[in-house]
Amino acid sequence: MSFIDYAEEFTELTKQQLLVQSSAAMVGQANLIPEGVLLLLQQ
Repeated sequence: MSFIDYAEEFTELTKQQLLVQSSAAMVGQANLIPEGVLLLLQQ
């Protein structure tokens, strides 16, 4: 495996990790929406 191959694989790994983290953040936000609606309805 050449240095360039290693760099490309590391770049792809970093990209995939960012996608996983952003997806997890989006799911977390989506889970808060129903709670916010319930709070508004209770007021």
